[in-house]
This record gives sequence, structure tokens and C-alpha cells, in this order.
Amino acid sequence: MPGSPVMAAQLAANLAAAGKRRYRLRCINMEPKYFTELCEAKSPYDSSLVLNLQGTFKERLPEILKLVDTHPTLFFLDPFGYKGMEWEAISQLAQRSARAKTELIINFNVGKVDRDAGWLDSYGQSAAPAFVQSLNELFGVDLWQQIIYSGLPKAQRDDELTELYANRLGEAFRGIAAWYPVRTVRGQLKYYVLHVTSHRRGCREMGDVLYRVDHDYEAEKERAEAASPRTLALFPELEAVSPRENEADLVSRLAEDIYGLGKQRKQLTFGALQDGLCVRWFAEAVERHYRRACQQLIRQRRIDRDKETGIEEKSVLRFV
Repeated sequence: MPGSPVMAAQLAANLAAAGKRRYRLRCINMEPKYFTELCEAKSPYDSSLVLNLQGTFKERLPEILKLVDTHPTLFFLDPFGYKGMEWEAISQLAQRSARAKTELIINFNVGKVDRDAGWLDSYGQSAAPAFVQSLNELFGVDLWQQIIYSGLPKAQRDDELTELYANRLGEAFRGIAAWYPVRTVRGQLKYYVLHVTSHRRGCREMGDVLYRVDHDYEAEKERAEAASPRTLALFPELEAVSPRENEADLVSRLAEDIYGLGKQRKQLTFGALQDGLCVRWFAEAVERHYRRACQQLIRQRRIDRDKETGIEEKSVLRFV
């Protein structure tokens, strides 16, 4: 299956061939280990659209920053673990964001972070200081150690470690960072996808993309399961996956959050309402859910509006 570098190169080639845009999409790839394989996979693509660099993101960052100059740039950081995306490198991107459009998508492997953090109390082990230092460099602070020492269950530790990292990203970029869990077919957390942007509309759009990808994946998984022969599970209780929340329940929960925000502001446009909740509901709710939730509040007379239809981006909603 094609990986993200090949998919991005194909998109760049398609845009260039269509000739309908005033801009070009250029792909710059870093690969420290499988560089030869990367170059082979990219060989069919025009060298003006694709550039491959050997090494980690941090090692090649000065060169990358010169290449992209002030052009709008999306940095996709997807390392094995987290080597090469230390806070020193992230800070350089944050500085760039003050003068040029800069967005990030980060694969935050919180499982590895949590495992490596286990060395924190491995007293007398020669490897421990290196692991602790690596995590300090990743976060840029040692606040992660408080989470590890707190004795929280693993799932809660994962959430708090991710929230700490996301909050630091949002502050550094003077924007917002939203996160989305990527899970195995059995529902176990693999990693978080983090999106960093200076504009809430960007957060809304990325949330919409991830929502559609997730639902396409779920539909494909259901088709595959339906086509496969059924076998008796040895431990069925371990293979059970929590059912997806039905849409009516999701809309009801969203309506309560909308009303809470609306009561504070008294009135909001439909667009501003989505902006206000885009991080909390990142990739979980999209525009049609917000519209249905508002219609529900209108029926409940908690939004003062004559009709349920015609709710658009600039529609003003008054809360009572």
C-alpha cells in the first residue's frame, strides 16, 4: 500500500497536471533509515515536485526552512517514536508561524512516551538518564514527570500526557492544537494525531477530514468482517469493541455543549459556534451534527429562532 509520501507526491502530480491552480504543491521528505526505499518509491515523480532528504527532521530543519521560505507549509511529523521532533525543532516552527502560514500534523506516539517514562523511577539503571533526558527534550519541560508520578491509570496518563503536549503546542504557536485518537481494530489506542493551526476554521476543516477518514475506515472494516468466515473467539470478552455512539446521542450531547457556550455569549453566529467547540469536538462532530443540534435546541425553545431550516455560516443564533 502507498505510504503518505507517495500519496502526497501523487496529489502534487495530479494538481500540476490539471494546471487549474495558481500554486504548486511541493513535497519535501525526510527519512533517516529507509532512504533508498523512499527514493525508489518516488522515482516516477518529477523532481521539481518532490525532494528527498536523508536524516531526521531536526537534522535537516535548517535546510528545510530555507527551501520553504515564507510559502504556506504543512509539516507532517510521523517518526518512529519521537526522535527528530524534539522541542528545539518545534520551537523553530513556532517562530516561523509568526511570519508565514505554518500548520502541523503530528503523530504523537503516547504509548512509547509512557513506556519510556517508566525509566523515571528505575534508580541505578544506566539507561534511565538518557530516556528521561529524551522526554525532557520532547516536551521542552519536565512537567510530564508529575503525570507519571501521579499514579494515574494508563488510559488517563495517556490523555494527560497528550493534553500537556497539545497545550504547549497551542501556546507556542499562539493558536490551537486538537488531538484525535487512532485505534486498532480492537479499539486499543495506537497513537494520537495532533493538528496545530493558528485559525479555528483550519481546525474545523481538519476535524471534518479526520471524521470522514474514520467513518470510511469503519465502513471498510465492517465490510471486511462481513466477508470473512466467522470463527469462535477463544476470549470473546477481549475481542469485543465498544459500539460507536449512535448519531442521536451524539447530537444530544453536542446540543448541551452548544447551549452552554451560547448561554455565556447570549448570541453567536453558526460559524462562531463551531469555532468555539472545534477542539472539544475535533473529528467527532461535523457541520451537519451542529446543525441538527441547533435544530433540536430550537424545538426545545432554548434557541430563539422562528424556523429550524436555513441555518448557515453567518446565521445569528440567540440563546434563551
